[in-house]
Amino acid sequence: MRNSPRPLVLVVAIASFLALAPGCSLFKVKGTGFVKASYNGETLVDKQVKFDSLEEMPGAMRELGGAVAQTTELLVEKLVEAPPPGEVRLADIDPSLAQFENDPSVNFLNAGRSLEQPMSFKYVRIGVPSYDLFFQRSAELYALMYQTKQTIFNLRTLAAARAGQSQLPTGPVKSAVDAALSTQLSPAGAQVDYKLRNLATVATTIARAARSTVTTVQELIAAGQQLITAAPSSIMNPKTVLHLDLIVKGLGQSLQMVGESGRMLCEMIPELTGF
Repeated sequence: MRNSPRPLVLVVAIASFLALAPGCSLFKVKGTGFVKASYNGETLVDKQVKFDSLEEMPGAMRELGGAVAQTTELLVEKLVEAPPPGEVRLADIDPSLAQFENDPSVNFLNAGRSLEQPMSFKYVRIGVPSYDLFFQRSAELYALMYQTKQTIFNLRTLAAARAGQSQLPTGPVKSAVDAALSTQLSPAGAQVDYKLRNLATVATTIARAARSTVTTVQELIAAGQQLITAAPSSIMNPKTVLHLDLIVKGLGQSLQMVGESGRMLCEMIPELTGF
């Protein structure tokens, strides 16, 4: 008979921030937040979240994304009877973006997968609907954060090229795009004009998705805490139960990723004013 696991201990400072006030202002707390979770006597997550500038993409986010990807691959390998893993596609952010799946000037998720240190937007399925949905929605939020950041950066790059400027424009990116498109079209600018207009159109959809994340983050953090606590009684498949600790580890990492992704998205939303 399997020994009963010791209780889960979970502290989520980011969740405390969420309770303070509605809207993105709740993510603008300066200082340090942290997520800490332990299960069966083992510390799963004990990581401080500290950054005040959007310009640091966040090594913290890369580090966390890599940890989640590693845990996901381990779960996929061990849960041989579970449904196959999923992977976030551009259309999962919004169905209207499906037409851009193979467009490298728009789909930055695909570009991220091709980096020397690849970004991963894969998520595990363990065969328990509530857990599968949490892993999926967490991965989708992470993908939206990455797509949004890259969209803003590329809009600034294209706007500078269209206007013949050597420095990237600052401030709300819509103002930079409009200013660039109002300048006389040079031969060099003509090479990027279509890409800029195309990406600016897509940015409207990305901005709408980003603005919807405040409620999503609140819901996911609450759900993640409940799922970790309920794991011993909710996961019944004997072969899945064998890997309960690894599943809870993945939940803890995903929970932290939700908090950091939401924080970054709220930092980016003012830059999307006008879209």
